[in-house]
Amino acid sequence: NTTSDPTLTAAIATATTVYNNAQATTEDLTTAIANLKTAVAVYEQSKGDITNKLVNPSFEDLSSQNNATTTSVANPPAGWNIIVNGTACATADEIKAAGLTGWCGVNADIDATKDGSYGFGIWNQNIPEFEISQTITGLDRGTYTVSCGLMGSSNSSGSRLTTQRVFANNNSTYFGHPTDYSASNLASDEISTYGEYDETMNDQGPLQTCSTKVYVYDGTLKVGIRTNGVSSDGSQNGGGRGWFKADNFKVVNNGYSASDAMNTLKSYISIGETLVDGYMEEKLCDNFLNLISDATDYTKSSTTTPEGIDKMII
Repeated sequence: NTTSDPTLTAAIATATTVYNNAQATTEDLTTAIANLKTAVAVYEQSKGDITNKLVNPSFEDLSSQNNATTTSVANPPAGWNIIVNGTACATADEIKAAGLTGWCGVNADIDATKDGSYGFGIWNQNIPEFEISQTITGLDRGTYTVSCGLMGSSNSSGSRLTTQRVFANNNSTYFGHPTDYSASNLASDEISTYGEYDETMNDQGPLQTCSTKVYVYDGTLKVGIRTNGVSSDGSQNGGGRGWFKADNFKVVNNGYSASDAMNTLKSYISIGETLVDGYMEEKLCDNFLNLISDATDYTKSSTTTPEGIDKMII
């Protein structure tokens, strides 16, 4: 039982009961198998593109901007949340007060790689810690792919690439090549990979497809873009470094993978081991080490279950 789908769950339960019943007839087994096959087929059809669970994934809804495009700072796009320097911002004034005063909003100033008529972007002389995101709930456990079109830099006289990245929960994909980053600007609490795109040298695009995969264990998926103005040497030297344009978010349900679930648990163990040194009070550290030990033992168990893996991750 790896899904919350009631039809498939019931079919699995019935087939298991029949299989374990020594008195079951050939007809009973045949019927149980047929019903299970049907339930699996229906469930498989429910997987795939679930972008419709996002609100305004291509930023075509301008209602929060009074149905007009903007080259200044506007309210967050419909369906999306904005956080600037750790502060959740519900209005344009709050975005400005938090530290982004140049451009933050939706307009048509993207080339033909955009989806529809509009895209979202930000610009500031000094780019603050910035996030635009939204959260989907009620999902089945499983692996999901999140993607969007992203422009990671634009400046004919020099680099503006910093930490522009698409993220899904604590997994992320940075726009550039691995050599474009260092421990000074990579997010230490994210599991990261790289789009490996060269920097864009045009203000209008093109947008490049950046995607990241994440295992969802609690039904919740937060997706979006993060950036700041910090370069690989740890400096914040202005010039709009860290700005971006983006469009066309997509979410795909890839189904359940036991190996993805286990790898997620192992990644949290690794993060936990890294955190232990120098960050925790003695009592908390002892408790945390015990938890890491329990989780490590569980990864070696021969009797793991989907529910058990999720519980251990949580």
